[in-house]
Amino acid sequence: MLRKVKSFVGDFVRSARGIYQNKFDKYFAIPENVEEIKIGESVEGRDIFAYKFGRKAKIRILFMGGIHGNEVGTIKLMHRLINWLGKRRNPLGVEIFVIPCLNVDGHVKALMNPDYFGGGRLGRFNANDVDLN
Repeated sequence: MLRKVKSFVGDFVRSARGIYQNKFDKYFAIPENVEEIKIGESVEGRDIFAYKFGRKAKIRILFMGGIHGNEVGTIKLMHRLINWLGKRRNPLGVEIFVIPCLNVDGHVKALMNPDYFGGGRLGRFNANDVDLN
C-alpha cells in the first residue's frame, strides 16, 4: 500500500513539474554575438545546432542537452548556459561547444503532445524510435 502511495505521489510531482516547465518556464534567448554552427539534421529534417565559445584551444568541452526530447529541463539549462557564456569572456583558454537539443524531433513531439500523467515517455525517442543514449 505504501509503495502505491509513494508511486502516485512521485507521478503527481513529476507531472506538476512537467506542466510548469512546459507552460510557464520559458527558454532563455540566445545572444546574437554567439557563434552558431549547424552540425546536422534530424531524421525529420530539423536543423541541429551547436554554439561555440572561445578560440581554438587544446582543451575542448562539450555540453549536450535534450538527448531525450521530453527532458525539457536539460534543454532550458543549455539555453541558460549559452546565455551566460555569451555575456562573458573566456579567461580559461578553452573551447566550449553547447548543443541545446540533440533530439529535436523528440522535443517537438513532446511539446505538441505532453504526456504529463502517462509517465512522460512521448518524445523520449527520435523519429526512428531510437533512444539516443
